[in-house]
Amino acid sequence: MKLDLLALVDKLTPVLVVIIPSYFSFKSTKTTKEADKRLEGLSNKIDTLEKSVSNVEEIGKDNNKSDYYWERLATASTLSIAGEFEERVKTWTHKPA
Repeated sequence: MKLDLLALVDKLTPVLVVIIPSYFSFKSTKTTKEADKRLEGLSNKIDTLEKSVSNVEEIGKDNNKSDYYWERLATASTLSIAGEFEERVKTWTHKPA
């Protein structure tokens, strides 16, 4: 029985020497392809984000060049301050001296 087992191992060794590295090579290739797909997806998302940031920067530059937005902001601030002042005046009570 011991001799038969050694003979079997002797016969299987050349087959295993070919199959085992091939299996790991296949698994490695599959993992690499999956990683490449994920990296490509991330790269596409980064490109999209870069374009969005660029668009927002351009809009910001255009807005800074325009006095329209600054005038509207100043008007809104003035109205807000005036509104707060008016509300506070309404709550004051006059006490004669």
